[in-house]
Amino acid sequence: MNKMILVGAIIFGIGLFIQLITAKWSWRLGGYYKSKNKPLSLIGLCIIILGLVIIVMSAIANGQLKI
Repeated sequence: MNKMILVGAIIFGIGLFIQLITAKWSWRLGGYYKSKNKPLSLIGLCIIILGLVIIVMSAIANGQLKI
């Protein structure tokens, strides 16, 4: 496994952890996601996207993923 893919996975995991902390479920109409802290939730979402971009770009650069 490439170290950059591992770094991207760790960044992705941190973003998921932030989303988990800020999660609040409302049970009206079958339940939907709400955030307790919207700015922190937005930062978590950006970190998740950054982690995915690092993973995909590193895999493409290594020839592990072809587009």
